Amino acid sequence: AEVGAVVLAAVWALAFTSMGWMVGRTTRALGWHPRVHELPFMVGLVVVGIAVYFIARRRHLEDRTVEMLDAE
Repeated sequence: AEVGAVVLAAVWALAFTSMGWMVGRTTRALGWHPRVHELPFMVGLVVVGIAVYFIARRRHLEDRTVEMLDAE
C-alpha cells in the first residue's frame, strides 16, 4: 500500500506540475501575464477552500447532532 501511495503521489505531482506549466505557456501565448493574475487567483482559491471547510464542518456537525439525538 505504501508503494502505491508513493506512485500515486508522484503521478498527481507530475499531473499538476504539467497542468500549471501548460496554463502558464498558454496565457503567455495569448499575451497575458500570469504573474499579474497570480495573487487574485490564489486568494480566490484560499477563500473557496475556507468556504468548503466550513460547509463540510457544518454538515458533519449536523450529522453528529442527529446521531446523538437519535441515540437517546
